[in-house]
Amino acid sequence: MAAGAALILVAPYAIAATSTRVVSRLDVPDLVSSPRLLEAVDVARRLGGPDLSVTVTTGEGPRSKVIPAASIGVRMLVLAGSEGRPSHRLLTARADLTLAVRVGRPTVSVPVSWEPSTARGVAVGIDGTELSVEALDFAFQAAAARAVPLLVIHAGGDRGPQAERILAEALAGRADEYPDVDVRRLVSTQSATTTLLTESRTAELLVVGARSTALAAVNPVVRRVVASSRCPVAVVPHPVSSAERDRVRRRTRESDPAVNILY
Repeated sequence: MAAGAALILVAPYAIAATSTRVVSRLDVPDLVSSPRLLEAVDVARRLGGPDLSVTVTTGEGPRSKVIPAASIGVRMLVLAGSEGRPSHRLLTARADLTLAVRVGRPTVSVPVSWEPSTARGVAVGIDGTELSVEALDFAFQAAAARAVPLLVIHAGGDRGPQAERILAEALAGRADEYPDVDVRRLVSTQSATTTLLTESRTAELLVVGARSTALAAVNPVVRRVVASSRCPVAVVPHPVSSAERDRVRRRTRESDPAVNILY
């Protein structure tokens, strides 16, 4: 966590109301005093130090409503991953990506079974498009803050001059800005999803980029990576300009007409 940053713990809740029952203030659960939330505060202060400012906020309603309302002005959103069947994890990943779009900040999804390790590095997937810019910035900052290596991944294409050119152009100038970051490169002919999930087994953080529109929630690569990664995944939003929005819409209209409604 960045120096001087504060932590906000958000606990949404729901009240079961019926047509014959009036909901009162007594029905609101005392989440602030719940053992689970108190344990979360204790863990946060133990990891962040005694000077870490921790605020607990609760709100009635679904996560999709409560979390964005509590996240105004935050630097980063952190969400717990889900367990269960792959289909359930995919649905949860889609909901998490929708939250990321609404909050408009880097969003980290943490697998339930993940355990922190300082012996690993940061990995970032790039594709040579505008999506790579913010993701690379975030990945370099994370690697520098952790003093760990950074693995830059380009997958899903040929292992030839074009792939190397994409990596070289993406990394141009960053060595001067982050001279202490040990940068490693990986070019894979396997699919982006397969490659990123494989590397998640040995990384402490996996970084991917996504457009800051509703299209991010149905991006198959990002959604599958968030659903099945073995390490935390940081989804970094890329602001979409009007020109880029029109270009993406034209490119995807023929393959999926439903994409038009996502903008």
